[in-house]
Amino acid sequence: MWETLFPGTSPVWSYFGGLALVGWTYFLVQDLLLFWKGSPYIGTFISTPNVNRAYGVPGDFSDVLRLINPGWVWVYAAPAVLFVVNVILVFREKLFRKNA
Repeated sequence: MWETLFPGTSPVWSYFGGLALVGWTYFLVQDLLLFWKGSPYIGTFISTPNVNRAYGVPGDFSDVLRLINPGWVWVYAAPAVLFVVNVILVFREKLFRKNA
């Protein structure tokens, strides 16, 4: 049950288990913020200075802000895909272990 609910905890993930678990935790925090505060964006809850104005740094920081404030794909689709892949991997391992 634990392996199915939390991607990355199953031995079938091997070396990628840690990455899957960190990703799942990140997505879980985003969804909790969405349902608790109404916004999945971590950047709305912390003070982030305007780097261009405050420090005079030229350039576009939209890529960095996308990492801090993910779009709907990372909030809704990515956790669903990770969960489905985890369920498939775990049940496939259990099925092969049972038949072996």
